[in-house]
Amino acid sequence: AKDYVEMQWRILQQKKPEDYIIATGKAYSVKQFINEACKYLKIKILWTGKGENEKCYHLANGKKKLFIKVDKKGVGLALKQAWASSDSELIGYMDIDLATDLSHLTEAYKILHQENIDIVNGSRLLSGSKVINRSLIREFTSNGFNFLLRTILDTNFTDGMCGFKFLKKTSFEKLFQIGLDSNEWFFCTELLVKAEWTGMHIKEISVHWTDDRNSRVELFKLITKYLREIRRLQLHRRQMLE
Repeated sequence: AKDYVEMQWRILQQKKPEDYIIATGKAYSVKQFINEACKYLKIKILWTGKGENEKCYHLANGKKKLFIKVDKKGVGLALKQAWASSDSELIGYMDIDLATDLSHLTEAYKILHQENIDIVNGSRLLSGSKVINRSLIREFTSNGFNFLLRTILDTNFTDGMCGFKFLKKTSFEKLFQIGLDSNEWFFCTELLVKAEWTGMHIKEISVHWTDDRNSRVELFKLITKYLREIRRLQLHRRQMLE
């Protein structure tokens, strides 16, 4: 908020009215995220091509395998397509800006292998979590969102939208059969809600989270979408109970 107020003040100091484009000068790419994550996990990869034709391959056992390519936009759509085509026992995702510390990857891996757990969910709202650089408005909306989930959908998890979720492939397949309808960001919450409804075991872990103040998320537009999605799940649950 401080940066936006300064931007507004600077515009008002100009002698003539003009059109201005405000930029943060900071961006994250899918390539940057993949490079960092694969480096941490010691996975060998190969990039070929340029621009929109650039592709990434996983190198293993003398072979190369193309990472998934999704032609349409939508976080939920991309995850469903990638997870469905994966031959791994464990699947998951984390935010591209690496807000969640990469060390939690190892923690999630151990939990899913050693405990009777279906899903590991990172939570910024647990007492042991360390959240850096988060604005008051984001803190308020996050708590409000999770309060609505608990009140309307009777959930028990604490953080429905933290960008760190890992699960067993078999658990995803069961949920996919039931129906995971959202193709956008709310998919991440719908996954947890329906996992709880079907009696799956979810373990939340405290995370080290560094919030991106330069995020381009249109917060209030997103809130409206989420409210509609919560209402959709509420109606779906009523149908399940009838």
